Amino acid sequence: MQTNANNAIAIAIVLRMDPVGNGNVSGVNWNDNNRFVKHNLKPQAYMRYGDDFVIIEPDAERLRFFRMQTVNFLKTILKLEVNPKSDRIVKSRHGLKYLGVKIWPDGCTLTRRNLVRIKERLNFRNVSSYGGLIKQHGNYKQMKKFNWMMYERLTLDFFE
Repeated sequence: MQTNANNAIAIAIVLRMDPVGNGNVSGVNWNDNNRFVKHNLKPQAYMRYGDDFVIIEPDAERLRFFRMQTVNFLKTILKLEVNPKSDRIVKSRHGLKYLGVKIWPDGCTLTRRNLVRIKERLNFRNVSSYGGLIKQHGNYKQMKKFNWMMYERLTLDFFE
């Protein structure tokens, strides 16, 4: 059975938790959740970065069950609280905001907020990093605009 990518459903869960002083401790805490989701729930896809994660599943009922099980596991075992504002089920055709990128069935685009931040923060030291970000997730028009911004900033820095 093949599913249409536009009808797939994704659940995005962003957690509110106490700041962990060490990244290694964070990984140890999350290993239990990773194993629970991958080996017990077995969704179609699962992504995690830091304390943000996404579960992708085409069946809406299974997805609701996954949400209930995951939230329960996080509360009881890991003692973590889920942020209700960020805990949502989204159809993929509406786009899913995750890590500053809006994910669509046929690709990714940068969020407006990130484009504004790039414009504000662009300088000589971070130009290659932002250039790669725009090249990866931007379109031709955004890349062209970025190149002109970069030219203007670098010439101003050079002649000052």
